[in-house]
Amino acid sequence: MKKIYFIVLLSFFMITSCKPDDNTDENNNVQEYELTVLGNLLDYINDDNKLKITKLIINAPIFNNDWILLKEMASVGSLEILDMTNVIIIGEEHNPYYNDNEIPEYAFQACKKLKEVYLPSNLHSIAKEAFYACKNLKKVHFPETIEYIAPRAFYNTALSGEFLVPKNLKMIGKQAFAKTQFTKVVLLSDVMAENDELVYVINGNSVFAACENLTDLVVKEGCTMLELGFENCKSLVNVILPSTLKYLGKESKYTHNRIFSNCSGLNVIELPESLSTIGQSAFQKTSINKIIIPENVKAIASFAFSDCNMLEEIILPSSLEKIDNSCFKNCIMLKGIVVPNKVSKIAPSTFENCSSLKSIVISENVSVIEEEAFKNCTSLESLVVPSNLRIIKKSAFEGCLSLTTVVLSDGIESIESTVFKDCIELRELDLGNSIASIGNICFYHCPKLETLKLPVSVTNIGGDAFSYTGLKEVNVSWITPLSVGNNVFNGVHLFNAKLIVPNGTKYLYASSPVWEDFGEIEEW
Repeated sequence: MKKIYFIVLLSFFMITSCKPDDNTDENNNVQEYELTVLGNLLDYINDDNKLKITKLIINAPIFNNDWILLKEMASVGSLEILDMTNVIIIGEEHNPYYNDNEIPEYAFQACKKLKEVYLPSNLHSIAKEAFYACKNLKKVHFPETIEYIAPRAFYNTALSGEFLVPKNLKMIGKQAFAKTQFTKVVLLSDVMAENDELVYVINGNSVFAACENLTDLVVKEGCTMLELGFENCKSLVNVILPSTLKYLGKESKYTHNRIFSNCSGLNVIELPESLSTIGQSAFQKTSINKIIIPENVKAIASFAFSDCNMLEEIILPSSLEKIDNSCFKNCIMLKGIVVPNKVSKIAPSTFENCSSLKSIVISENVSVIEEEAFKNCTSLESLVVPSNLRIIKKSAFEGCLSLTTVVLSDGIESIESTVFKDCIELRELDLGNSIASIGNICFYHCPKLETLKLPVSVTNIGGDAFSYTGLKEVNVSWITPLSVGNNVFNGVHLFNAKLIVPNGTKYLYASSPVWEDFGEIEEW
């Protein structure tokens, strides 16, 4: 590319007094210089002055080789203020690392001398880690033209005060402003979070992750989305959302934006009525006590409210269609829940470890309760499932220590392994009339379960399904004894238990493996 050279005008400004031709002051410190460049950098900057310049104003094009010099000046030199307002950045054809109107990757990475930067007025983008770990960089002047800021561009810098996110900015990458010192962020328009499979474990993947001084977030009216996350911003207490907001986070696994995840100081938030989607881990590990989900919300993504240790009450809207996995996992203070009618399944681990949950009302349209959905809900006392429920999957109610009554509907087809394992208070059990399969270890260690009625629809009973229960009476309906494994009733004193069988079949059961072990066989 042909370079255009400008007329050279060189000006040195002495900031501190010194003797003529002396490069040090009375305290033997390097003399400070301000330099204005109107042409080729190498015509102005040389080995004699490059490490002494503290303020540099560039009114000329910058080419790919110039970035090495600028980085040296700001890292081992004295450059504190860099004004590139009138700079035109010239890229290199066929070189993806140097593009027109873009600050290149790692351009000023770890330049600890930089304190203030004026970006070019026609800048389009800032590449990955361009100002990464510039720990004294307190102020950056962004132009209106900027559209894209790449991941970790300003990670661990000293940017502080109020940050008005540039109005024309369209996309920001993960951790672009993580570990900065902003106290307030103001979003003026919609900005997207970049899709990226890369996961940062340290500090999280949010754009503003781990900003320890951040207390306020304002999203202005007209914004329809909030995708720029604030994960681990533990001082964030004030959040103002607009009436126009529709999307809070994304469901996409490629963003991991976790909007307010681990914002432990956030205990109150008002969601606008316009909201329709709550994204993955949006409020995980916050201190919210009560929340009302607006009527327009149709989906709550995975882990959205998990680990909210102070959450006692949540009101779900009738419009809700989807509650994704682990949504309320570990909400140890949540006392009750009503699942709306449009929800068709309870996802895996949705209420796992909700140890204060005493009452649940499950929608009639729920057909599946997935794995570990209510596992270790130790305060839950009774369960009546809806008529459309067909399957209860693995460990769905395992460890529900206070569960005394279970009533399954006639529509239930199967309950998988360990579903009611360790439900130590379970006394009353109604399996309905259509269940076909009872999984392995299904009722393992339910010591107070004394009576059991197995309907004729049952065709399979898994190993240890009723081991270590307190069974004293089992009522069956098969004319021909069902073949079961020798370990179905492990730990049960069958010689002290009664088996009730259909009239005329006693002799069949008395000679069938396992069933013959009952101390008494009686016909009905």
